[in-house]
Amino acid sequence: MATGFDQLLVAGRNAAGVHVTDEAELDGPDEGEKAAAKEAAEEAGKDGWLLTITNTTGQPVLADLTNRDVRQRVHLASVERGPVAGEHDTRGVLLTMAKLRDERASAGLPPPRGLRRRGRLCRQHRRGQRDPRAPRPRGLRHRPGSRRAAPGTPAELEPGATLEARDWAYVDARLRQQEAELDRGALRPYLEFDRVLEHGVFAAATALYGITFLRREDLVGYTADARVYEVREANGDHTGVAVIDPYTRSTKQGGARMTSIVDQSQLLDDSPVVTNTCNFPPPAPGSPSLLSWDNVITLFHEFGHDLHGLLSDVRFPSRSGTSVPRDFVEFPSRVNEIWAREPGLLAAYARHHETGEPLPAEMLARVMETAGKETYRYAELLAAAILDRAWYQTPAADLPADPEGVEAFELAAPDKAGVGYAPVPPRYRSTYFHHIFGGGYSAAYYAYLWSEIMDADTVAWFEGRGGMTREAGEHFRRTLLGPGGSVDAMDSYRTFPRERPPTSPTC
Repeated sequence: MATGFDQLLVAGRNAAGVHVTDEAELDGPDEGEKAAAKEAAEEAGKDGWLLTITNTTGQPVLADLTNRDVRQRVHLASVERGPVAGEHDTRGVLLTMAKLRDERASAGLPPPRGLRRRGRLCRQHRRGQRDPRAPRPRGLRHRPGSRRAAPGTPAELEPGATLEARDWAYVDARLRQQEAELDRGALRPYLEFDRVLEHGVFAAATALYGITFLRREDLVGYTADARVYEVREANGDHTGVAVIDPYTRSTKQGGARMTSIVDQSQLLDDSPVVTNTCNFPPPAPGSPSLLSWDNVITLFHEFGHDLHGLLSDVRFPSRSGTSVPRDFVEFPSRVNEIWAREPGLLAAYARHHETGEPLPAEMLARVMETAGKETYRYAELLAAAILDRAWYQTPAADLPADPEGVEAFELAAPDKAGVGYAPVPPRYRSTYFHHIFGGGYSAAYYAYLWSEIMDADTVAWFEGRGGMTREAGEHFRRTLLGPGGSVDAMDSYRTFPRERPPTSPTC
């Protein structure tokens, strides 16, 4: 059923694109973004421009569009995808899945295989022998009434308007410019995909682990845009293969992910083959693919998963790489994000795609200053984690009786937790929540927040040992990446970085 959910999800996302015929309505996005929208319209057999929908609730283009009505069209296209299209409605499928999982747990049957290795670090909130339920780290312990009040009318909106979900990204971008914080749009010319990949992501892995990456033009990927790289140790020995699939396409599932095609195994003498799948804007003819800062972080994040698979050193394939408890999977990938902001590395990969000039010092300083200032991201992740928990902690008898009740159920979940706030909806609504209905994160979406606790300790550990060094990287590889699931995850963590469990939320 998860496959059926994802098939409907992709079709619904493709059908939800916003068609614009008046160029005046596209004020704000740069020429590269407009060219991509033009190409998307041509591919769909339409005139004008097509603003395609990404997998999340928030859409990147909302930060740039000055036309509030168009922002509303894009926002509604995002949150109403599927049900509006009718034939792509996922509500019936997801409701059936939630009820069947609860019935299975109520019958005392073991959870499906995909659920068995999750929730091992944070052990709480199980109801007898029922299906594993999401724990409640302190980050999820919100009391009713703790949500903040909606602000007054921002100056960036027309008089009398109230801040709504469609406006948040736009207002935030304007405020950042006014406060001389990071202008993310101005970063794009300095973030060309190939340079970020080779002089950023790959260079960090080489500095930490000694591995190198050789483009294998003789090996063909599963799509024309996929690149194949052979990964080698410092002494030239073969380590594995990484397939990089960077650009969006109509048949592709949204978001970004790592997949293990071949698991490393000493028993079978198999070296790993992993993928890095993203949905970055493809380059327009004659132009490079320019990334947003969020895209850069995504690329480093997903390659952290790749490194978990590539540097695995276990006997059994079932314990290889990311075959660890679900609430440990996101830890190595979050750690790899920190190297995107490493000053020396950033100076090497962030260069103007036309002039080759490095990122100006003042912009570099702002990148460093804004690290960790993603309160909106935290809020939407928290809301999504609470929604996930609601689906998998609610008995089947209390779940919606029919698809029409899904919206009311999901709106009630954050309100009950005291974090309901209309301008900041969950990162995913139920109808396009791939992670929990198609991606293996059922009852475990909290892992993204939980991993930040371990990540914070690890950042401090690296800083105390000189940062991005071979010695520190080798220790991280030996104690965290290499063992995979062959060692209890908490035992691995006690070995690294501080010989004790995570410092903050206890479960």
